[in-house]
Amino acid sequence: MLGVSTPSFELTGGRLCLDFANTVDDRPTDHPKDRLKGYEALVAFGLQAGILSNAEVRELASASRRYPRKGARIFREAMALRETIFRIFAAVVIPTVWKQLVHILEVEETWVLDLQDQSWTHWREEDCADLRALLANKARVQSATQDYLHGLSDMELNRRLTERPQQWVGELRSPAFIILHIVTHAFHHKGQVVAMLRTLGYPAPDTDLQRA
Repeated sequence: MLGVSTPSFELTGGRLCLDFANTVDDRPTDHPKDRLKGYEALVAFGLQAGILSNAEVRELASASRRYPRKGARIFREAMALRETIFRIFAAVVIPTVWKQLVHILEVEETWVLDLQDQSWTHWREEDCADLRALLANKARVQSATQDYLHGLSDMELNRRLTERPQQWVGELRSPAFIILHIVTHAFHHKGQVVAMLRTLGYPAPDTDLQRA
């Protein structure tokens, strides 16, 4: 059986590969904290992540005692895999945190403009060059969305569009449906941002609205 000192792990990445890469805390600092100190901790992670059963854990623990060199080799290979996973996300996914935030705002603006059959263009990189510009665009987009909604009656809000706006994509929907789509789209991408930040070693605050 596993020892009482084996660590527990924060499984919040939404994917096993992210949770595995996230077993190192504080990666960007001078003192990263590796929560996988050896073969036993690796097996403990597998048990907590749900990819190993208790019976499999007992079998692996027994095998590692009989064949310690093999266990050490498996652990080294697992650590190499973990770092490869992290480098892939660092090279491809993590630099897009800023773009994720911009994308959330851009999509909200374009859908609200679509609902009014107003033309739009994709945002340019210089439109959100820094945090101040991002926050200014956020305030502008939110204000425009609120102004649009305040101008609708309940009937107009829930009535399906009858004429196709010039830049519309997909089936015609009601404004209420599109607003719900905007909200769920934002939560989807915010979840990705949270997973990216946690992988980088910057735990995000609690995102549960009911507890907030």
